[in-house]
Amino acid sequence: ETPQILWHSEKKNWNAALLSIVYLDTNVFCTAGHSNTIHLWNNTSNFVCELSRYDAPVNRLKLSPDKTTLAAAGDTGVVMLWTCEDWKTLTKENELKVSIAFRNGAPITDLSWSPDSKKLLISTIDHTVKIVQNSNMLFQSNAHSHYVQGVAWDPKNYYIASASSDRSIRVFKSKNTKKALKFETKSVVKYHTTSTTLQEEN
Repeated sequence: ETPQILWHSEKKNWNAALLSIVYLDTNVFCTAGHSNTIHLWNNTSNFVCELSRYDAPVNRLKLSPDKTTLAAAGDTGVVMLWTCEDWKTLTKENELKVSIAFRNGAPITDLSWSPDSKKLLISTIDHTVKIVQNSNMLFQSNAHSHYVQGVAWDPKNYYIASASSDRSIRVFKSKNTKKALKFETKSVVKYHTTSTTLQEEN
């Protein structure tokens, strides 16, 4: 059997590093990385199509909880969205609604959707954590002292958390009201390299 070679790049014979992968449907997943282009595949590794609107390395892909919107973020600090009602029937990018959710001044390292699929939690290399919606910033924390490498949004919407190269995890508790979404710092958990335990600080 002849092996199939799939290059994740527009440049011939250059296999770009892959940085993120996410399933869009049971039979469709997408990959992204240093090639600046998002590739869609089916489960038999057959190429479906590419999403080429992002113009820099893509560090993170995340699908919204309602399964309709793919978010991508990377080195340009832009969060771009592709919306599709049925991913398994997609054949080309111009069948999708494409929009920009937010423009950040620094590269973005991670994303997490809110449970209602309306807001995004982002982490950046300028030490910040932000919540954005429709190009507006709803919340920002500068509590970390180094790159923020990961973020997570509690599925029940009570907490958000961030992890940083400063060896700390910060947990924010929701002060959610009917008028606005607000968070306050609940605790800081620091990881000590000489120990395998996590220690909470007040």
